[in-house]
Amino acid sequence: MSWFFRLLIGFYKIRFYSENRERILNFALQKNLPIWGISREEDCIAFFVSPFYLSYFEGFFSTLSSSEKVEKAAGGLLRLWQLFRKRGGFFFGLFLFVFVQYLSTLFIWGVVIYGNDRIPTEVMREDLSNLGLSPGVRLSQRELDEIALRYQIADERFLYVNLNRVGTKVYAEVRERENFEEKKEAEKHSNLVAERFGTVVRYEVLDGQIEVKVGQKVTEGDLLISGVRENKNGVFSAVQARGRVFAQTERLIEITIPFMQNEKVFTGKEWSKKSYEILGICVSFPQKTPSENATFETIEMEDEISLFGYDLPVRKKEKIFLETVEKKAVLELDRAEKLAYDKYDEIIRETFAIEDEILEEKMSFSSDEFGVTLLVTVIAVEDICKEIPFVYQSAS
Repeated sequence: MSWFFRLLIGFYKIRFYSENRERILNFALQKNLPIWGISREEDCIAFFVSPFYLSYFEGFFSTLSSSEKVEKAAGGLLRLWQLFRKRGGFFFGLFLFVFVQYLSTLFIWGVVIYGNDRIPTEVMREDLSNLGLSPGVRLSQRELDEIALRYQIADERFLYVNLNRVGTKVYAEVRERENFEEKKEAEKHSNLVAERFGTVVRYEVLDGQIEVKVGQKVTEGDLLISGVRENKNGVFSAVQARGRVFAQTERLIEITIPFMQNEKVFTGKEWSKKSYEILGICVSFPQKTPSENATFETIEMEDEISLFGYDLPVRKKEKIFLETVEKKAVLELDRAEKLAYDKYDEIIRETFAIEDEILEEKMSFSSDEFGVTLLVTVIAVEDICKEIPFVYQSAS
């Protein structure tokens, strides 16, 4: 610990060159001056002394003969002070930098949201910002608890909302209600009609009146579930028709893959463009960027800068440009057929829902000098409902 204080207040290292080197130690002993780190070098004796006791040695140094010599070298913070004592602006800037960084740790500079599944994170960020929680504000834990309670009450989709501050970040933990259904818009009426030709296999009616039977053939636009229904007392009312009608359908999917393909190849050249966002102000520096005629893929990255575990109000953004060129490539027959199968799988995933069932797939390949063609007849059971809103005016 004594070394720490010596570094803090500074010290001097004394080197005394003389044929009778021991006499400076005798002087320090007679005057009861505290010295430490005594070492005997080749032609001198060296030790350390506090700057508070250096003045006691000045009288001794004034009596040195021409063959004797003394060297003094400052150390610790005292050395730094001697180096920069004429550079007050440096210390002022250093102090100002540390002070600004300290002030920045008192504010919130990041909001981390987790636990949400159906509600987008950006939507939640905007909602929390409207309630007063956004980067750059200073909030206590009590105020965060109030915001969490107000947010939970205002949005019925949340079962639980908790806000905790750690350093300069606020962690928002949420839990969504299971099987939560959005409220129906007032006075919204609609019918469910057929989106394509098919034979009805089964149906599920949640609201409205079914207008078809199992085994009935329907074509595009036919009414499946009506939004107008008659009550037991003969009174008609309008609702938003809800439900599903599954029908056996037949689709013809045709996919052509040419043998001559354009492929993107990376050249190995890349550029990066960096910018810093400081307290909401974006600062960028002149950097080399790709030419206007170059084609490239871009990768964007964003990092937060922290100091001693605290997030600073500085964000580093980097955009990397990877140069590409297009080259002609000739596909082999096996490769072209594989691409056709992959494209077909992609179409199936985009066309049918999880509840739909594919009964049969009739596939056939054909090829010519230009490419291959995959022709698939798909027989499936799928939900063919499409909602059509309408305006209802009561007879009363």
